[in-house]
Amino acid sequence: MFHWFKHHLLLPVLVITTALGVRAQQCPDTYPKITGPDVVGASTNSVKYTTPYITGHTYNWVVYLEPSTVVGGSTTNELYQVFSTPGNYRIELTEGISGNTCTPVSVTPLSVLVKPMLAAHLYYEFDAVHRCFYNEVYFAGTGDGHYPAQDASVSYSWKWRVYNPSSPGAWLTTSITPFRPDSVMIAFPSTPGVTYEVNLKVSKTIAGTLWEDDITDYVYVDPDKYRPVAVLATPTTPLCLNQAFHFSAEGSMATFMPTSETITEIIWDFGDGTGDTATSPWPSIPPVPLTIDHIYSSPASGLVVTLKLVNSKGCDITKTITIDVPNTIPVANFSYAQTCVNEAAPFTDASLPSTGNITDWWWFWDDGSPTTYYSTSGTLPPAIVYHTFTDLATHFVTLKVRNSNGCINTTPAIAIAAQPSPEANFTFPTTICSGDVVHFTDMSSALTGTPIGTWAWDFGDPTSPNNTSGDPSPTHLFSGPGNYIVTLTVTNQAGCANTKTLTSPLVVNPHPDIDFSIVQGTAAYMQ
Repeated sequence: MFHWFKHHLLLPVLVITTALGVRAQQCPDTYPKITGPDVVGASTNSVKYTTPYITGHTYNWVVYLEPSTVVGGSTTNELYQVFSTPGNYRIELTEGISGNTCTPVSVTPLSVLVKPMLAAHLYYEFDAVHRCFYNEVYFAGTGDGHYPAQDASVSYSWKWRVYNPSSPGAWLTTSITPFRPDSVMIAFPSTPGVTYEVNLKVSKTIAGTLWEDDITDYVYVDPDKYRPVAVLATPTTPLCLNQAFHFSAEGSMATFMPTSETITEIIWDFGDGTGDTATSPWPSIPPVPLTIDHIYSSPASGLVVTLKLVNSKGCDITKTITIDVPNTIPVANFSYAQTCVNEAAPFTDASLPSTGNITDWWWFWDDGSPTTYYSTSGTLPPAIVYHTFTDLATHFVTLKVRNSNGCINTTPAIAIAAQPSPEANFTFPTTICSGDVVHFTDMSSALTGTPIGTWAWDFGDPTSPNNTSGDPSPTHLFSGPGNYIVTLTVTNQAGCANTKTLTSPLVVNPHPDIDFSIVQGTAAYMQ
């Protein structure tokens, strides 16, 4: 840079000549100076650069994206440049004098590093899920200035260590649970009263260049101060399914450390789709009950029973146990055959004990007759129990059984209506002689029941190959003279039968012996 001074004496002008001719001198009194940042963030906002303004001077700015791409410029003493793409830039400035052929003066170029808008920020919240585990700290980070972060190309890495400025330890990446790419939960050790430093580094690769930024913050951890303590004992399994399980949370505490807080809510989930909730506002007078009974309606295995406690601080804790509900209720069941009025109907016990054995049976007939009771300690039940209904009404029969556990179950009421029976009757000739073919006439009646479906005759003549018949009105040749007890059984289409047996035998008479002799002059006839 040349400085020219005007004196009273005229000094000769220095002219530099070369083989090409005369070279112009640099412009006097020009002092270009670039004022502006050398590190900026890529954005659509313009960045201002200036140089001192002198009246009559000219300015020429040129902005290059390295190495030589022109991306901007200005001809005033101010430059407003938009850096929308990260990278390395160079700003050049020359200052001349208007109307003067002197050589404009250049300033040393300014190198500008344009970074992406990547800045690490974080915030944290203790116990965001409100279980009052104050060593569980939730961190949300951002590299693009948004919460939650919007730029999916930004990567996040977290680490932590005990804060010890005099002797820093190694950074740790354990006990970190990610929730989103930009959010994590760090479970710090449960040691109370410790300060930790947490570091977040954000990074992004743009056009092959890795850009990074990081931030460190400090967290004071005093864990579990207000966390409730839940105690849930495994209950004794009752003998019978329809008896209650007794659940107890006694011994639970409102807070881990001694405080004035109280348990204000207890929530039960019994694992079978049912539950119960009890509340008592602070200061919990009367206190929330810590025991409860529950009856399971069906057997199950591996049921997860959950207890949730909430204290007056709003902190909660959950405790679970797994139980089995065994099948200890006997299965009451029976089968029966067709029931006909005034006929003994068979009932067969088909009950199962589930555990142990069946010890007691109660038959309820619903017809005014006494309950039929059997017991292994008294009268044992027969293989088949018979009962006679004497009317056509519908009766609801049930069987109750008890097993050796003392568990009782009863069948659903089975509707049984006794069917009417037909009336068997028949006629035959009053005088029958040996060798006569006897014709029997069926005189049976269905009465109020279903039509007669079958006839079963027994002629009481076992020596005859045709002693029986299924015809309604059969014929029979008896084997010889004698007395015969004839029986007819008719069965209607409902399966009900009736039998008629002769109370006086059918008599087959022998033929008389005929003999005679002739006396001369006299005729004699003998029978």
